[in-house]
Amino acid sequence: MLRSLLLPSRSPSIGFCLTSKRPFSKQQVGCATDASKTDLCRLSCARPWSSTSTAAFPSHRRINTTAAAMSQKYELFVKAGKDGHSMGDCPFCQFSMIVFAHKKVAIDLVFIDLANKPASFLEMAGEFGGSVPVLKHGDTIIPDSSKIAEYVQKLHPEPNMECDRSAEVNDTTKGVFSAFAGLMKNKDVSVREELEQRLVKELELVDSWLGSNPGKFLCCGDTLTLPDCSLGPKLLHIRVAGQHYRNFVIPDRLANLHKYMEALFGTSAFKESACTDSEIIHGWSRFA
Repeated sequence: MLRSLLLPSRSPSIGFCLTSKRPFSKQQVGCATDASKTDLCRLSCARPWSSTSTAAFPSHRRINTTAAAMSQKYELFVKAGKDGHSMGDCPFCQFSMIVFAHKKVAIDLVFIDLANKPASFLEMAGEFGGSVPVLKHGDTIIPDSSKIAEYVQKLHPEPNMECDRSAEVNDTTKGVFSAFAGLMKNKDVSVREELEQRLVKELELVDSWLGSNPGKFLCCGDTLTLPDCSLGPKLLHIRVAGQHYRNFVIPDRLANLHKYMEALFGTSAFKESACTDSEIIHGWSRFA
């Protein structure tokens, strides 16, 4: 299923237009014409690529910043939700979407049922394991949310989302999601407390970093950067699925982290790229 994400460059708000006419956000600023809706439906139902070889979709090797390259449309392949035509619960897909939304760059979202991946998607992305997100931009195919973010930052440098302390930030935050996944996937109740404490320790590192550096966000300022886009969706999963399935709540004493989450979750780019809480709960249900 393909959906067009319309991000007018001069508008302060962001809107999404579905072929099903179902709004993705409450602040819809524009819809495609009836003719373009028909085209989107046609693309979503028909195979959009004519080649039968993955060689037609080279992986990302260099960034082409020519006007011709920048005029080509972006197609972002993301995890589909339960209904098949809305955003699924993948935090890595949301990472990519936040970057596009914050930069107000128009994209087409293509929803992939990970339990029944279309042959055309596997033909395009099979060499990368068939995982999402995957970005298609002209003849360039880019897997992995971090690589996608770097690519978009190079092509669309404003607003700047690079972090000059990214190595330190990444070292501080790198253990959060693996600790959370360990808690969620474990079914041995006897070690649950130990796994919870491991997660708390990782969150304490982030809280300490935030308390020691100025500004609302990770990179010592009030500007959203790529590390925020990466960490934010993971924190959302911890808040929603952690409490639902493991009765885990981020301790109140981590005040810096709570303040950070409130600021990050309140940005328009985050709100309009996030799936529903019910999708997150559904996504983690297989580990319940």
